[in-house]
Amino acid sequence: MKPLMNKEQLAAALGVEVTWVRDAITARTLPITWVGRHARFDEDDIAAWLESKKERPDAAPVLGIFGPKKPSSPPPRPTNPPRAPKPPAGPIKPKPPAGPRRAAAA
Repeated sequence: MKPLMNKEQLAAALGVEVTWVRDAITARTLPITWVGRHARFDEDDIAAWLESKKERPDAAPVLGIFGPKKPSSPPPRPTNPPRAPKPPAGPIKPKPPAGPRRAAAA
């Protein structure tokens, strides 16, 4: 049995940052072998995964086989335009002066 790789070893083998491997573990996009709660990676599984991710020129989509693309229609206009905010209800009172009130000197 071959030893399994941890995320640091896999990142070094793929030439990516460890954070990329962590994100791929979270997204479950890599073939993962769980050992307890630790993610480990089999070299053969990773090689097969990489092979499936290759883009092949002979399998590339052919553009324009259904004719020219028709121009899209403009987006529909909103039926109710946004309204301006309402003014506050009632009379606006001035703010009282700050600080304690002093008795008027007689």
